[in-house]
Amino acid sequence: MFLKDLWPTDDEVAARVAASVRPEMFRTNATRLRDGTQEWHEIEAPDGVRFSWSPDSTYIRRPPHLTGLSTSPPDRLRVERAKVLMVLGDDVTTDHISPAGAIPARSAAGRWLADRGVARRDLNQYSTRRSNHEVMLRGAFTNAAVRNRLLPAECDLTGGHAHTADRSAVLPVHEAAATYRAAGHDLVVVAGRNYGAGSSRDWAAKAQALLGVRAVIAESFERIHRNNLIGMGVLPLEFEEGDTASAHAFTGEEEFTFDGLADLCVGTNPVILSLVRPDAPRATVRLRLRLHSRQELAYLRHGGILPYVMRRAVAAS
Repeated sequence: MFLKDLWPTDDEVAARVAASVRPEMFRTNATRLRDGTQEWHEIEAPDGVRFSWSPDSTYIRRPPHLTGLSTSPPDRLRVERAKVLMVLGDDVTTDHISPAGAIPARSAAGRWLADRGVARRDLNQYSTRRSNHEVMLRGAFTNAAVRNRLLPAECDLTGGHAHTADRSAVLPVHEAAATYRAAGHDLVVVAGRNYGAGSSRDWAAKAQALLGVRAVIAESFERIHRNNLIGMGVLPLEFEEGDTASAHAFTGEEEFTFDGLADLCVGTNPVILSLVRPDAPRATVRLRLRLHSRQELAYLRHGGILPYVMRRAVAAS
């Protein structure tokens, strides 16, 4: 017995459809589309065309991506008074950057939720709380495999940690990053090969942008993560062929200046990184910024996809 002996012919299928499918079936369903069930009608919801953000929600909070957005993009791309937050190794995955698994009760995200009355059994997973930037920010770089090479070897801490801006303490990454933002510094992450490997995860780019990271300098990038960084307005800069992160003795005290961002174009753009170190001569590192399309260039100039879309919508209204 073969499938061809049982399978109906095209003519038989067409005849059955013609006998069974009627236009009025679709019209009837369309008229009832918004009726819903009794349970649907019993759900209490606010009226209005704008979403009513609840300050008490632990799942959905108003994201800060568009806070203080100007009606037009900056006149040029800038990375101001930049400091390196972390120096990482090869094959840093999206799970290292932004985990999606269960939220540990002792983690910063778990404690934040507990402080707001969430029971330990209800902490859930990072992936289910992805619409809460407070949770996702506290999850950034908390994977136990993350090791910041700027910290001394004897500093044996689990997950990502970094020096504060004044170098007085070592704190979890999200807390340390806040001290740099308060001091007016943009942030840079330095890494090795294949940065952003693993599953595609938009929050791996979003978390870095929320930390204040304006540029990632790596030996190479995973393709989709590179695109996601650009979509959040973060520069994916590469060392030149043969150069590596380990070839430069980054200490965290340097101030980074990027030359070559004013006249970007589609293709490979040379960028010169100048490192100003205390009590040391200025050093330079040759980098490259590859832009594959005019759309990528537009996203970077606007600071990401959301500012780009919002400004276009305002201009068209």
